[in-house]
Amino acid sequence: MTEYPKLEIQSRPPKNEIKPSQLRRDNRLPGVIYGKGIDSIPFQITEGTWSKFYRRRPNIFNISIDGKKDILVTLREMAKKPGTDHIEHLSFQKLTKGQETTVSIPIKITGEAKGPLTLVLKTIEIKGIPKNMPKNIEINVEDLEPGSYFSVADVPVTKGLTIMAESDQIIISCQRRQVIEEEPANVEEAAPEDQKPPEATPA
Repeated sequence: MTEYPKLEIQSRPPKNEIKPSQLRRDNRLPGVIYGKGIDSIPFQITEGTWSKFYRRRPNIFNISIDGKKDILVTLREMAKKPGTDHIEHLSFQKLTKGQETTVSIPIKITGEAKGPLTLVLKTIEIKGIPKNMPKNIEINVEDLEPGSYFSVADVPVTKGLTIMAESDQIIISCQRRQVIEEEPANVEEAAPEDQKPPEATPA
């Protein structure tokens, strides 16, 4: 049986009682849970709790509202204030065990490349049932030569999973190092001390 990380959240009062802006001023994040066959469920969570949990980058996890029965979800959206990294709202989608869904799987880079790397995709959308979803997609860059890249087509696919991105989409590329040739400096040689400049002839 697959074990998922667990997150404790709290139910959120109706908007006419406490506005989302008030929650944010109190360092709490408003959010909503939605999914097939359920009504939207508003919730709240402290910024600190979410920040600590999200550092683990879970793609599928259980949530418990006010200590009640666990609900299997995935993070669908983490809305941020424009131009900042300040989180304003969270959206979770309820998942059903044994039912196909699409989940964003994070990319994990391992090994040391032979040149500077450019990460084009941080996550890849994968379709399948929750229990088959990997925690991350691991890419070893040790054999990546400068000027080459790793694309979606190079990702090994587990049976029962489908990658939703285009096969030619680049995930990470290895850049060639730029060699800057320095021009030789023009150094004027100083005249030896015993060679004095000629004296001016009196008029």
